[in-house]
Amino acid sequence: MNILQESHLTIAPSGHLPSLRQPVVARLLRLGAYLMTMLSILVFFAISPLVLAKVGINYETAGGSPLEKMHPGTLLAMLALVLRLASSGAPLKLLRHLLTNRIGLFLFAGSYLVATVYTVLFLKVPFTPMVDTFLLPIIFALLLQDLDERAARLLAMVLGLVLCANAFIALAEYLLNWRLVTFNLPEGVTGDPSRTDLVFDWRAALELEWRATALLGHPLQNGLIISSFILILASPGAGWIPNIVRLPLLLIELASMVTFGSRVSLILTILFGSLLLVRRFAIFLARRERVSRNVAIAAVLCVPVFAGFCAYLAEAGFFDRLIERFGSDAGSAATRVTMFEMFRPISFYDLLFGPDQALIATWQRIEGLEFGIESFWVGMPLIYGAIISAVIFAGLACFCHALVKMSGRGTALVLLTFFLTASTSASLSGKTPALGMETVMILLFLRKDGFRRSSALDRPLHESGRVKEFGKQFHAIS
Repeated sequence: MNILQESHLTIAPSGHLPSLRQPVVARLLRLGAYLMTMLSILVFFAISPLVLAKVGINYETAGGSPLEKMHPGTLLAMLALVLRLASSGAPLKLLRHLLTNRIGLFLFAGSYLVATVYTVLFLKVPFTPMVDTFLLPIIFALLLQDLDERAARLLAMVLGLVLCANAFIALAEYLLNWRLVTFNLPEGVTGDPSRTDLVFDWRAALELEWRATALLGHPLQNGLIISSFILILASPGAGWIPNIVRLPLLLIELASMVTFGSRVSLILTILFGSLLLVRRFAIFLARRERVSRNVAIAAVLCVPVFAGFCAYLAEAGFFDRLIERFGSDAGSAATRVTMFEMFRPISFYDLLFGPDQALIATWQRIEGLEFGIESFWVGMPLIYGAIISAVIFAGLACFCHALVKMSGRGTALVLLTFFLTASTSASLSGKTPALGMETVMILLFLRKDGFRRSSALDRPLHESGRVKEFGKQFHAIS
């Protein structure tokens, strides 16, 4: 739908046409919704929890109002959805249409509602973490699912520029030993988890590390988002992006992955990225298409230059700290084994319906898990109980199915990478906008209407000219 598209005039119950000013108001509301959506995306990808803490917003710290516990981008997205629904003149009818248009969205929204009600009424724990983690993807899916091509391309271009800036800032932090956002260590707070006499804070721990934080904040959050973005750029559904833009952006984002030190993200990116590259090469061989002389010359020149540049970076020590991190994980693997000890003091009844969070917090300190339970598959039953966790997981599966249907080819692989990476950290069991940000990237860059501009290698094999010609000949013979 065009953001300024005329709304259809309908007959009022009185039999009179509505005011001619109504379409003007509707267009302004749709424009406001679009601008709020753009601003929300910018805030999410440019303002991290580190920045919020720096300016005094208690997003992840104790104290503050319930509104402070939600990311400002979430509030802007909510406002955008309200404006979008109000522009129709029948907000509830439009909301029902948007949800039921994709049954997966409806089921995920239902699972979120059930989990929220149960959390508030029975578990007596804050519900605000679930807003950023699970409600936000639904809101962005509702806002972006019927966006027209021009409006989506503008949002994609803005988001691409922000992620490109994030990569350059990360490289600058890594190479210059500089921080975009510094953490002022208050008295009584430490970044050393072994200091039991002080209060541990993960932001203070980051000050002791070399890993970059850039715009997205925590290095693991950077790795989670950027690895997905790299695979999105390499996917067939992103074929509408000109190669002169896509290839340099891919290289910059790949280089920035070194600065985040996210081992799982980097391994999965290289693995699935290689699979996509092999797929493209196999399709090229199957079609037996000719390559222009300029492309052949560019490939012959670029491959050795790229290999030589990587060798130079290795010789200069660019990869040294990352390689050292692979060799010494600072107890990260042991932490992922220890987290299963958290189930030991919990009864079967509490495991099903949700354990006492004071007990979980105490046992977490005893086991030395200051950084959190580093797998959301384990963390969620320890917070919400196994039954509600199963409801949420089922809703997530429905949402992912709807997302695959709403977007272009490559979405399933991107989502698989996202959940495999998220499985190695607290991620979805805590408060994170990661899934909402993933939804934005998928719906903007892997759009089905982008197929019209995709290259020959990005189109399915059955759409190639040779196969179509063979089909015509076969039908003529038969």
